[in-house]
Amino acid sequence: MRHALIKLAPLIFQLVIPALAAEAPAAFDYRPQKISSADRPAVAELYVNTCASCHGPSGEGNGNGLALYGSKDPLANAAAMHFGRKQPPPLEIVMPAYGVQSLLTQTQIGQLAEYVAGFRPPWP
Repeated sequence: MRHALIKLAPLIFQLVIPALAAEAPAAFDYRPQKISSADRPAVAELYVNTCASCHGPSGEGNGNGLALYGSKDPLANAAAMHFGRKQPPPLEIVMPAYGVQSLLTQTQIGQLAEYVAGFRPPWP
């Protein structure tokens, strides 16, 4: 029996390893994504559809998500979007891991990271 398994090992590796690799989460590969004026409306729409329900339409937060006014570092923003976040009690707010779960592409994460880095509070 053991000898038969050894003979099948190459076939198992050929079939199983690619399937496992295909299901592996996306690697974090942040690259700054400058947003052109032509792309800005699409990125704004992506923010509204993906982030605004928790972070508010202008990043002010709405009780389900934190305000984004202090999020000026695009790398930190991208890491939070890729890996997700869980706030400790008493908040216990959970942000999805958009990159790990392949819900957004790395380009989309990079664009959103740059987009929210531009949010400023309404006060001086």
